[in-house]
Amino acid sequence: MVQGAVTDIIRSSSSNGKRKSKRVLAKSVGVFLGTCILLSLSAILAGRNRVCNYYNKQEEELSILLLENMISPASAVVVVEKESMNGGILVVEQQPQALIEKAVIEKKATVTRTGKEFEEIIMRDCTLPTCDLVSRSRLFSERCNAISSKTWPLLVTGTPRSGTTYTSAWLTSYGMKIVNDNFSPGKYHGTSSWIFAFEDPHNLGGARTKGGKFRHILHQVRDPLNSITSLCTEPFYKEEYISFVQRHVNLTSPNLDDKKSKPLTALSFWVQWHQFLNDMKFPTYQIELVKAEDLFWMAELEILYNESNVKKEVATNHNKRKHVSLFSWRDLYSLDPELAAKAWDLAHYFNYSYPDVDFDSLTCSEHVVTCKRGELVEPYSKKCPPGTHPFPKNGKKMELSEKPISSGNDRGWVNDGCVEHALEDGTIVGRNGVSKYLTQTMLNRN
Repeated sequence: MVQGAVTDIIRSSSSNGKRKSKRVLAKSVGVFLGTCILLSLSAILAGRNRVCNYYNKQEEELSILLLENMISPASAVVVVEKESMNGGILVVEQQPQALIEKAVIEKKATVTRTGKEFEEIIMRDCTLPTCDLVSRSRLFSERCNAISSKTWPLLVTGTPRSGTTYTSAWLTSYGMKIVNDNFSPGKYHGTSSWIFAFEDPHNLGGARTKGGKFRHILHQVRDPLNSITSLCTEPFYKEEYISFVQRHVNLTSPNLDDKKSKPLTALSFWVQWHQFLNDMKFPTYQIELVKAEDLFWMAELEILYNESNVKKEVATNHNKRKHVSLFSWRDLYSLDPELAAKAWDLAHYFNYSYPDVDFDSLTCSEHVVTCKRGELVEPYSKKCPPGTHPFPKNGKKMELSEKPISSGNDRGWVNDGCVEHALEDGTIVGRNGVSKYLTQTMLNRN
């Protein structure tokens, strides 16, 4: 493990007139750009020199605060970014010490230093997904040669009815140009689409990426009971829809003559789709709790984040559909006890809790739910005779998967994920995703 990482956060302050010895004034943007280019040299991180291009268009005097422990400029990477409405951020990163410093580009600033709790999180190695898995996704990956001449900063994905349409409208209201399932990403910053979870040149609908890849992919989850219940509104009976889904997960087509088969299809779809996204180790968050600003930072689009753009918050029931009453865990258990157990495990993995439900005491109900309002039918099969608890078998207790690492639980992040990180010698390793991009934001905001 690389040791000695230090994170410094510089916050704006009106009382810091005594730090002139640490401040270097760039009297013009041209002088600053020269500094940026000089310090970057050949070590500029892929895709991040875009910010220097941004400042080439600005006509403002910049003040750059340098910390006492500034590293050697000749071996550093320097990127300037605009943070909200408060100026910009100077990011200096050096390998292998991985010294990370951030400073607000303002005329007055105060230096505070974090403890070492983030040091180990940021630099913790993790195991990246296999290249076979990556090839099934739309993730840009130099490690797996999954590269493309066309890339976008961000893909937010999940299952249908997990709130991806809401997320596209939500992020747009804060300044990101992002579309939903119905549109190709084109010249936008990306898309929020469950359909793009898998690579598929003939995916459902008219939106296409034409071989393009996404540099950052985030896994969005919604309360499982709400999401699975809402999946009842999906057109599983349409050939184009079910064929697309079946190309990527092992899903049985619902039987038109069996009203019980559609909710079972919804349950199976939800479990398998999320299992793939989990295996890809994308940073994962609960849509109910995540902060919009975090998603900008994760996509390295924080320069665009602007709360003043928001005139009215996007309604949380955006794209709401009428559906049956909310399924219970007993309803799902009665459909298929073993499949319900997988959903229960995933629900807790995603940090959802149901204190009023004891899964180990669930029994099969006398009636099985369907996707039609107010309709109950006879038990689905011999898998779940009324009054029995067929899974886990022999009175065993449910064993839940170990919860993933999360450095941002209070901000809705449930899995930091594992993202590619290039070392100085070109070796690509796995690093903690959320902490790599969000440590500074969390410290500033919490």
